[in-house]
Amino acid sequence: MRPISREELLSSKEYWMVKMQSDLIHEMETFMEANGMNRSQLADYLGYSRGYITQLMSGSFDSKISKIVELSLAIGLKPELTFSPLPTPISRLEERRVGKECRSR
Repeated sequence: MRPISREELLSSKEYWMVKMQSDLIHEMETFMEANGMNRSQLADYLGYSRGYITQLMSGSFDSKISKIVELSLAIGLKPELTFSPLPTPISRLEERRVGKECRSR
C-alpha cells in the first residue's frame, strides 16, 4: 500500500469525519475535567449509558450531524461548522505564481 499524500488526506471524507469526532471527544474530555466528572458521571449528566459514553470517547460512534449538535449543546458549546478551501500545497501556489509571471512577460 502506497503512502497517502497530504493533499489526498485532506480531500478524504474519512479524515474530516475523524477530525470532527476527535474535536468533539476533546471537548467532552475538557468538559469532564472542568466539572470534575468521570465517564459514569458524564453519562448520567447527558442521559446516556456508560457503555455509550465509552463508545463515544473511543471514537467509534455514528457521527450524524444531529448527534454532534446534541452532544455539543449538552456540554454547553455551540457547534460550528465552517467551510473553507482545502489547503493548496505551496509548490502548486508557487507554480501558479511563476506561471502567471512568465505569461505576463
